[in-house]
Amino acid sequence: MMLMSSFVRSGSILFVLALGITACAPNYDLTSLSPNPEATDTAETARSIYSDRTLFTYSSAHGTQITYLRPDGVSLLWYPGNFRAVPAQWKVEFDGPGRGHDICWKYPTRSYNPVTREFGGQFRCTPDRFFFPRVEQILQGDPSNLSSGRLPFVLPKARLSAEELAEQAKIPQSKIRTVFRD
Repeated sequence: MMLMSSFVRSGSILFVLALGITACAPNYDLTSLSPNPEATDTAETARSIYSDRTLFTYSSAHGTQITYLRPDGVSLLWYPGNFRAVPAQWKVEFDGPGRGHDICWKYPTRSYNPVTREFGGQFRCTPDRFFFPRVEQILQGDPSNLSSGRLPFVLPKARLSAEELAEQAKIPQSKIRTVFRD
């Protein structure tokens, strides 16, 4: 089974949210990503950025990857070439006030990342400043119904937006609620 276990895209989201500083990333307005932009710089604030969101990431090595992060700490990855969603556990590790956070995934032991040539089975964490620059779009909720484990179609290794994907999967555009677009 193909797998992408170490997303490599970031920018200090929490740092940007809490302090309005964009030192490690382009000038993103990320305040809409947190339900409470006035909240203090905490792990729970960082977790709220991802919870119940679908992330579209892109790299030339993997192509577009689509991940739904459920509020209960389970994520579902739609990886190019896969016939089923890859489940994982996800969490946020807080690095301290003003220092950002890491986003972490633990994929099944038998899963395999063809790019890094690593198997799952343990948490792998990426600092937000490296993770976020590869995030191209964030949607509210799970419009592709990845939490069902079924995929609408086999994803090609291409760059796709949520709108293009919705058209191919026959998902009504009204279900695509973008909260961030790069």
